[in-house]
Amino acid sequence: MSVVVSVSVRLASRIQSRLQELGYEVSRHASSMLVFSNGFLVATLHVYGDSCKLSLYRLWGSRVAEAQDALRSMLARECSRLLVLDAPREPLSAAL
Repeated sequence: MSVVVSVSVRLASRIQSRLQELGYEVSRHASSMLVFSNGFLVATLHVYGDSCKLSLYRLWGSRVAEAQDALRSMLARECSRLLVLDAPREPLSAAL
């Protein structure tokens, strides 16, 4: 019996392994991930085919800036297209 794995899931798995090698903590479900560094949520990542959408979690400011920069650089090499967004997209006070 052969198992068919989508391009998205294959790439997400490869990225997860690479991130963990670099010291990130990664929680992945299929082709979507939560990415942590030193206990802080630094980003969410969604893989679509061979393209990636990275949402950088900005609430921690300079405490995670270096980890986010390294994450963005690594993904620029792994993904054919990389869309980078800030999260949350509106101030938390506006959502309450």
